[in-house]
Amino acid sequence: MTLAIYNCIWTPLTISFDWAMEMGKTEFFGVIDTTVMIFYVGDLLVQFITSYMNVAAGDEIMKPSYIAKRYVFSGEFFIDFLATFPFR
Repeated sequence: MTLAIYNCIWTPLTISFDWAMEMGKTEFFGVIDTTVMIFYVGDLLVQFITSYMNVAAGDEIMKPSYIAKRYVFSGEFFIDFLATFPFR
């Protein structure tokens, strides 16, 4: 949650203001941005291997192809990809 709050505050600042863009080029903020990106990529990858419950049948789905298909077509993948994609 902390990383999401950081992104909600810092990304609009760097897009909107030159001073924030210059600060973002410093080593300190570069390390923070890279760390946040790594966590988002990790979340994206974990979602492809996390099982889910089929509510209608009451079964836990553990087959990787079903998990990946559900994740990609549910709309969550698009949101996660946008959060991971570097806009700068």
